[in-house]
Amino acid sequence: MGLGKTLQSICLMVYDNEQQRKIHEENRDEPVLPHLVICPSTLVAHWYFEIEKFTSALKPLMYHGPPADRRNLQRTYTAHDVIIVSYDVVRNDLDFFSKIHFSYCILDEGHIIKNVKAKVRIPSGAFCLGCLHCALCG
Repeated sequence: MGLGKTLQSICLMVYDNEQQRKIHEENRDEPVLPHLVICPSTLVAHWYFEIEKFTSALKPLMYHGPPADRRNLQRTYTAHDVIIVSYDVVRNDLDFFSKIHFSYCILDEGHIIKNVKAKVRIPSGAFCLGCLHCALCG
């Protein structure tokens, strides 16, 4: 709705990434964790281009496509700071996402996960355990 939620979220991820890198410099045992953005499939490219447009401090990955393409992307995710994925794809690849530790999990159009009849429902606690969650609505 043009309220700047995407840009604010990008700023949050940039700040968090900088803080993680500082901690990593002091203590090599502390990893720099990626961020996860889950959104409707129509917004995956939008998130990618907004991150590219507003910052060079984050390396986004559009995690989409047929299963074979996604398996190839699974090998490259560690080179990225942000993984952008649709609700449907994250549900289909839950095994993969449940193995990754994320810093932030941002749910764009987060209100749709509350709809019991929606096909975008993700099992509660299936992944992103221990990470911070942010649901964007409106």
